[in-house]
Amino acid sequence: MSEHGVLPGLWPIHGDGVLARQGDLVLLIHPAGGAFTDRLLDLLAAAARAGESGLGFTDLVSAEFDADA
Repeated sequence: MSEHGVLPGLWPIHGDGVLARQGDLVLLIHPAGGAFTDRLLDLLAAAARAGESGLGFTDLVSAEFDADA
């Protein structure tokens, strides 16, 4: 956590959204909060660790929610 209570790679934005950056990947979520946001942030971190591109990240998101449907 930073001195302002925000996790590294996360920036508060005006309104109810979250802007997250992990490596070269960026995610903007609005509205933020809840299990859906947490899962997207987990997938973003996993994609960045694996060196995925933006397309690879969207494939991970798609697979996750297809499996959950």
